[in-house]
Amino acid sequence: MNKLLVIAVLCLFFFFSNISFAEDKNNKQQNEFEVGEELVYSVKYTFIKVGELRFKVLEKKTVNGKTYYRTMVYINSDESIPFVDLHEIYESYYNIGNFSDLFKATHRTKEYYRFSEHDFDYENKKIRVKKGTLKPYFVETDSTCDLRHSFNDGLSLFYYARIMSGYKHQDPVYCFINEKKVKAIINFNDDVENVKIDAVDYGISCVKLNGNAEFKGVFGLSGDFEGWFTNDVYKVPVLAKLSVIIGNITVELISWRKQGWKPPRYK
Repeated sequence: MNKLLVIAVLCLFFFFSNISFAEDKNNKQQNEFEVGEELVYSVKYTFIKVGELRFKVLEKKTVNGKTYYRTMVYINSDESIPFVDLHEIYESYYNIGNFSDLFKATHRTKEYYRFSEHDFDYENKKIRVKKGTLKPYFVETDSTCDLRHSFNDGLSLFYYARIMSGYKHQDPVYCFINEKKVKAIINFNDDVENVKIDAVDYGISCVKLNGNAEFKGVFGLSGDFEGWFTNDVYKVPVLAKLSVIIGNITVELISWRKQGWKPPRYK
């Protein structure tokens, strides 16, 4: 978990803060996520597929008056790539205030399973961090640190970016990644662009964002990134380009399970 732990999700153009949902009726509809939605992305270095990301919205729950989405992403490197063995599952309790309540991660190799948890206690202004091994279960770290902002985690960033795309503005976003308090700057734009991907036989109507990450993530993600989201109420991420240690990688939507949805055609 200590080498590449953020998520090509992350990869996937995301990052950022404690902006609340819009309160008018139309925007509320746009900010709903479909329970059961599944989005799958390929991760490529030049023309070589190095991995795959699978995002799911598992449920929407209200507990003690607080509403959140339980979301998950499966991150797997391609088995045909030598010297790369990345198999991670991230789970985020992403609340309707647009930040994270709880983050869980598991990391699997041939030798072991490891886990980490970040519990964001906003009421008491603390983050509780637990890390250790599974099979057998053993807690190696159980500590707390001060919490002065609302934070996003490596998965909730994905959903934050969807919510905020299409509105022209710049955000500094507070993140808690790899047990560190970090920040990213993201520039959201409202210009409509024509984006083409292999999974669709026409140009897709999209809006763009770009920015800079002040931390290192999956596949060595660091520095500049840019991404494109569908120009409709669903704001589905379609394509991202990222700077990593080995050069540049591309993250591209390859399949989806989403009721009645088709990528909007560029006109």
